[in-house]
Amino acid sequence: ADVGVEVRNAAGGWTPVKCLVDTGASFSTIATPLARQLGLAIPSDTSWVDVETADGTTATIVRDGSLDLRFARLAEVTFDLLWLFRDDIPADVRPVLGLHNLIDLMT
Repeated sequence: ADVGVEVRNAAGGWTPVKCLVDTGASFSTIATPLARQLGLAIPSDTSWVDVETADGTTATIVRDGSLDLRFARLAEVTFDLLWLFRDDIPADVRPVLGLHNLIDLMT
């Protein structure tokens, strides 16, 4: 399912982003090129991790970071979510909002 959210950009404003909600994803992910286009703060440190997808496990470079996120209908509540910024996916791939990550904040 898709959900519209707003993410705090590097200038402190809010940028609308359409995300794919993945109930099985442990983390939220965003393409690093898309994050650059949206004006988000991008972590500089990188690391190699094994990412499991429907196609199998792939070693990829990621940047660990956090982004403030809010839902348009609940704009007064901000969530600080951990994100994996992925250098290996293009900017036209929608960010994935990992449901496990979000549920951890609500419990």
